[in-house]
Amino acid sequence: MGYFSCSLYGNDASLDARDTYRIQLELTGDDEEALKRTKEILEEFMGTDEECLVWYALADTQWKIGRLCDEVKEKAFEFLAQNGGEELFEGREREKWGTILRKLEDKLNSPMKPYKKIKKLEPLELWNMGDVYAYQFSTKKAEDAGIYKKYILMQKIGEETMTEDMGGFQYDVIQIYDRLFDELPDPEVIKDIRLLPADIPYRENEELLRTFPLDMSAGMDYLKTSEYPRKRLHFLGNVEIPIKTEYVHGRVEDFGWDRMEECWLVSFYKWWQGKTYYEENGLYYPSEIYKESDDE
Repeated sequence: MGYFSCSLYGNDASLDARDTYRIQLELTGDDEEALKRTKEILEEFMGTDEECLVWYALADTQWKIGRLCDEVKEKAFEFLAQNGGEELFEGREREKWGTILRKLEDKLNSPMKPYKKIKKLEPLELWNMGDVYAYQFSTKKAEDAGIYKKYILMQKIGEETMTEDMGGFQYDVIQIYDRLFDELPDPEVIKDIRLLPADIPYRENEELLRTFPLDMSAGMDYLKTSEYPRKRLHFLGNVEIPIKTEYVHGRVEDFGWDRMEECWLVSFYKWWQGKTYYEENGLYYPSEIYKESDDE
């Protein structure tokens, strides 16, 4: 089991159950259908030592949003009666787990929260192929990096499709240009700027250096409109894609718009300053082997 604490959601199975159920509610807009799909998606956990974690998480999640149904409650109590999951822990963690289960049992026996309306997800807002946008940095991480309120340019070069259990929505694939601007520039400037790889600027050794090309594009999905940074994106125009899409579509790394600066964009920009890469047979490779300074 992948776990990082003995809390109710301190493991992968519980997190998968909670997040999958919430996503299916947003996709279907129907309580029964959401639970049905969730069980199908989480079928791999059924009959394993981790099954109890799935039912605990579903029961807790349903209780919080006023949807605790008989099936989920009964399954959760079936495992609670057996102290389900204690075999996954040892020593003091097992004792703490027992306390967590008792608290969950008390919660599920208490009046659940009022029924919370869940807004159904809509298809994602897509750019046109070749559209160029300027994204303005706005976070504390960007401020610490000295690039606060600077602009970086992005261009749509393709589309990908989410899996069916995530709605099957299409989302944009973009390439990012490795230069910052104080003011909004003419979009044609991208023709003179190298790409910022959506990847780390080194490989661990010579063999990996030659084996794994750089990911030069990023898949930008989102599941909620609040995750899409509309206020930070400024449309500049549509420009012919200066680098052929087949060069960068060997593998699309899926990042997404949610917390983009904090999770990856600021770091990638900083890592690639002063670093080089080269092109070979339509693919791009980093020029350097890992060294301690790369962690800074």
